[in-house]
Amino acid sequence: MKIFIVHGIGINKPGYADSLIQGIKTEFNNQVTVAVKERKDYAQDLDFHPIVWDNLLGPRQKKLAQKIRENMVKF
Repeated sequence: MKIFIVHGIGINKPGYADSLIQGIKTEFNNQVTVAVKERKDYAQDLDFHPIVWDNLLGPRQKKLAQKIRENMVKF
């Protein structure tokens, strides 16, 4: 089963989803083990694909953030 993970806002680098993936695998194995009453690595068939998209949108995001900072009203 393929599982795609898309990060939220901000700048992210490869590896950003490593701890999330490990947590999902652990919980998946725990839940299936309880259901079938046999322990093994059920998560081996989970195929994770973290997607890093900020290399496409990051430059525009930085420009927008700069414009916002430049136009903020300071009290």
